[in-house]
Amino acid sequence: MLSIFVTPVMAVEVPTEGFGSTKYLTNEDTKLNIWWVEDDVSGIWDGLVTAIQNWLNFFLAIMWLIALIVLIRWGIRMLTAGGNEDGYNAGRKYVKNAAIWLAIIGFSWFVVSAIFWLVGIATGA
Repeated sequence: MLSIFVTPVMAVEVPTEGFGSTKYLTNEDTKLNIWWVEDDVSGIWDGLVTAIQNWLNFFLAIMWLIALIVLIRWGIRMLTAGGNEDGYNAGRKYVKNAAIWLAIIGFSWFVVSAIFWLVGIATGA
C-alpha cells in the first residue's frame, strides 16, 4: 500500500515509527514537498487475525462454561432425585446433552486453533 502526501512547506516532519521506508521528493520550483510511505500492512493483518482468534476463543470459553454449569446442575438433580424416576430421567437427558455440547465445543476449539495456526504459517506470522 502506498500513501502519498503533498505539503506546501519546505520542511516536513515525517512520522516514521510503525511505517515502512519513507521517501522524499522535493521540487524547488513549486516549493512543494512530496513524501510517501510504503506501509507494511502485515502488522495490521496480524492484529486483526489475533483479535478474531481472541474473540472466537472467548466465545467458545463462554459456551463451555455454560455447558459445564448445565452439566453440574442437572448432574446434581440426578443425584438428588431420590428414587423419582421422572427427575432422574430429566437430569440424565440434560447431562447427556451437555456432554455432547462439551464435545462439540472442544472440537470447535480444535478446528479454530488449527485454522489460525495454518493462517499464521501462510502469512509468516
